[in-house]
Amino acid sequence: MSIGAIIGYFFNKIWVFQDKRKTVISQYIKFWVVGGIGGMVVYQIIFAFLIESINIYDILSKAITALLVVFLRFIVQKYWIFN
Repeated sequence: MSIGAIIGYFFNKIWVFQDKRKTVISQYIKFWVVGGIGGMVVYQIIFAFLIESINIYDILSKAITALLVVFLRFIVQKYWIFN
């Protein structure tokens, strides 16, 4: 997972957001905390809400949650981490 996070960070920095700044360490810490840990926490909260409160089938809940978390992570990365 750590290697995947490092590769993901550099792909996002260079290819997706084309960020040329040299603030690698502080950006990576934000990326790991928000994208990694924060993403997992948000995923669990949304997933549990969809299953427990709305009674959506678990496979469908996983798909919906994954799409929402990808969208939220992109927004946070675009406007906070790589801005």
